[in-house]
Amino acid sequence: MSEKKFKTYNIKKMKDFRNFSEKGLGYWYAAYLNNKIVSDLGLYWNSEIARYRDIKTQKEYRKKGISQTLIAFAAHDSKQKRFVIQTEESGMAIQMYKSIGFAYKEKIFGLCRYEKSVWDN
Repeated sequence: MSEKKFKTYNIKKMKDFRNFSEKGLGYWYAAYLNNKIVSDLGLYWNSEIARYRDIKTQKEYRKKGISQTLIAFAAHDSKQKRFVIQTEESGMAIQMYKSIGFAYKEKIFGLCRYEKSVWDN
């Protein structure tokens, strides 16, 4: 995906998250150090479940407990009862999620058909 398309996608995604927040259906959270965002995530919900979105920590701040703290803060702040995090089965983050109480529930697959020439530009 080109940088321009990726930027357009991210702008739309963040507008969608802002709309959810304005409706009281979730919030975006960030952890700061010296006025710099070092970790951030979204937490959005419906009447049944809250879903964490786009959990990120800057590389040089990983393995310091920042994401775990931010995940816990968001859960407490949201007052929701059931939470889900979708992640790669073999990714680095899955062990951290398990260490703070998340359990593997199910495997999700996705499939899409695209025109190679459109996405390669």
